[in-house]
Amino acid sequence: MKFLRMISLGVFFLSLFLGSVRADQQSDYWQKLKQKADQIYDGWSVDISVNAGSHIVELKNEPELYGNVELKIPLFSRDERTKRAGEKRKFLADGAKLIRIVEEGEEKLVWLKEKAKLLKTMMKIEGAAGIEAYQGALGEIITTIATIREAQRNMEAMLR
Repeated sequence: MKFLRMISLGVFFLSLFLGSVRADQQSDYWQKLKQKADQIYDGWSVDISVNAGSHIVELKNEPELYGNVELKIPLFSRDERTKRAGEKRKFLADGAKLIRIVEEGEEKLVWLKEKAKLLKTMMKIEGAAGIEAYQGALGEIITTIATIREAQRNMEAMLR
């Protein structure tokens, strides 16, 4: 009996550890999303163009050098700043939704795998009904994995 308690405590602490690793991974995604949002929506777009060369003045027949440097700094109105802040909030909200989908999917996946194990043992007792229930659980696992992967791909796309 003590052996079973030790095993169950070990499994419990391992699941806590794995849960914290997943939380760290999601926190890492959140940090990356915030950095990307700052990069996209907080920066100033400065354009510098240099135009240099020479041209021949008709009266002197000598080349004359010239050069121009243009520095363009956009000045954002209050409306533009408000619009950019709103776009940044929407970007971060979309990223937070994707992180939530991944977190919920990972937790659901743990539960579904346990459910599948239980249904697999019951399948022998219940026969055809048990087989259908087990296959349904496997289908849910596949769907959940696909949902997690899709959300992760969307996050990666947002970070590019």
